[in-house]
Amino acid sequence: MQDKWSNQITENSPYCIAHVRIITKKDNEPVDYTYVNVNKAYSTFIQLSHDQIVGKRALELSKRITSGGFDWLSFLARVALYKEFDETTQKVSDDGKYIHIVAYRVGEKEVAFSFIDVTKEVSQLQLHEQLFNLTPTPVIVLSPEGIILRVNQEWQTLFDYQPQEMAHRNMYDFIHPDDQRNVKTCMRRIEKEGNTCSVATRIRSNDGSYKEIFWRAHHTHTYILAAGVDLSFIKKNERALQRQLDLQNMFMETTVSGFSQMMLDEPIDPLTITDSHLDIDEYLKSERIVSVNDAFANQYHTTKEILLGKTGYELYKDDLNSGRSNFIESVRLGKLSGEFHMKLVDGTTSWFYADITTLKDSKGRIVGHMILQIDINARKKVEFELNRSETQFRLLSEYASDMIWSYNFHKGNFSYVSPAIINILGWTPDDVIQGDYTRYLYEEDLIKVKKQILLWAIEYRKSKCVNKKWILQLRHYTKKGTLVWIESAINFKEYPDSLIEVIGVSRDISDKKKAEADLVYSSYHDQLTKVFNRRYVNEQVELLIHQKAFPLSIITCDVNGLKLTNDVFGHSVGDALLRNTGSLLQSFAGKLDLVARDGGDEFLMLLPYTSREQAQKIMTKIKKESETIYVGKTYLSLSLGLSVMENEDDSYID
Repeated sequence: MQDKWSNQITENSPYCIAHVRIITKKDNEPVDYTYVNVNKAYSTFIQLSHDQIVGKRALELSKRITSGGFDWLSFLARVALYKEFDETTQKVSDDGKYIHIVAYRVGEKEVAFSFIDVTKEVSQLQLHEQLFNLTPTPVIVLSPEGIILRVNQEWQTLFDYQPQEMAHRNMYDFIHPDDQRNVKTCMRRIEKEGNTCSVATRIRSNDGSYKEIFWRAHHTHTYILAAGVDLSFIKKNERALQRQLDLQNMFMETTVSGFSQMMLDEPIDPLTITDSHLDIDEYLKSERIVSVNDAFANQYHTTKEILLGKTGYELYKDDLNSGRSNFIESVRLGKLSGEFHMKLVDGTTSWFYADITTLKDSKGRIVGHMILQIDINARKKVEFELNRSETQFRLLSEYASDMIWSYNFHKGNFSYVSPAIINILGWTPDDVIQGDYTRYLYEEDLIKVKKQILLWAIEYRKSKCVNKKWILQLRHYTKKGTLVWIESAINFKEYPDSLIEVIGVSRDISDKKKAEADLVYSSYHDQLTKVFNRRYVNEQVELLIHQKAFPLSIITCDVNGLKLTNDVFGHSVGDALLRNTGSLLQSFAGKLDLVARDGGDEFLMLLPYTSREQAQKIMTKIKKESETIYVGKTYLSLSLGLSVMENEDDSYID
């Protein structure tokens, strides 16, 4: 009757129960197990009937009973062959299901085991574990004897211990010796009275230092739960705050910046502030200076004692509109920065750059303002002088006849060109600044100017010749396409970032260049015949000798009867004879040859690399051609001579 009753209990138990026999090799190594019996709950668990399970080997049913990675064979074989009893909690499915398994040896190589779903219980334990570790408060669990059972993550982090380094150690191993008596007294009290006890103590960290903890312990009959607060952090913050206050006070008294703090008589809700002048004036009248340093007082040409207690209304009494505007803007923005022009206590005015910070309490109400400011009067004077200089320069550059310009050497473009360029070249400043300036320069001069300016820039950087000017003469194209000569006086300016800018003043020197060319032409040419003169011939003979242009033939030519012609027919006819002679000789001159008037009625022809025979042929042609030239009332008559220099030792006729 009792066995039947036991069988019914087993069969209808909510636990999954099974009886198996372990199959081993000859060396007793388990390879599988066979089902001897199972109850209904087990059949339902693996979704097979009783008959489909009993007598079957586990490997045949592996797809039904293998889940979650749990090794059933090893666990059951260990009980059947070695342990007689074992239990474990295992995850048996990917969706997070847990079971608790209990196994007993019931015969040779036979095991009876049962398990039940404990997913809910495991989830609760996991939740408790998470809460235990997530709490920002260091928590420790002790046995009544003071043995450490568990610590949470915050405790581990605070003292830099791993769980295994504290587990099963006596709590007093970590408490400062001077504090152990107070802790023991606290532990005895909660053990007797069963309530909580609070105590401050120093606990040793892993690095050997001590942290001061204020903790509260509670006795639960089976263990002691204690939670603490890190007082060392609080005290460290208190010390840091005090240092900050000391530094702030030191800063206030030593900084060259003016510092003041103003507080309202009553806090103001910012939402209630309107633009009404009456309301704002009341706010200004109720906000007073409560703290000020010497620098602030000096900036206002007064003393701290006079400033303390003054209201915003008094500070802004001569310019209330500015005071009202500053108050509204500082409230709206939270912080107002800018330049302010203030009237001082002694009646003078001064410029300040100030940061005005709105102070609020924990409820967001406005309680005052903090002001940090510097005197910028000197800077304002410099700015005024700069503005005046810039205005003068702008007027000078815009109305000067010379073209003023600046060129960024590194970027390769003009940053400024004065309007004078319109009159000089026909281009506008924007044409040059925004366009390709190289198309305005004569091609032959472009390469030369780039190289020359680079060399001058290097010289400037080495010597910093700020008072020196370098002169450039270049040909530029006008907007009409004509070429003009431009002379530029330039210098350089180097900026802190090592960039160099070229500064220049340019003017049109085309007339000057033409006059120079005319002067050069006149110095080497005969004004009447337009052929070269004796000076030029002498220079060229030396050059030809130096170049060894041998044989160098020299034809001399005299105009016969020039004086008589002048006397009989007049100088106009004589001059015509001379001009025709020059033209005749030029017509027989080659590219390397030159013709010159030697003065009076004499002419010369220099024929480099020309032999005597070649020169004689030329002379014959000249003589023949001259006989056909009729000027006025007479024919041209010439007397020709020839000398040849075969080398530099031969003499040149004078």
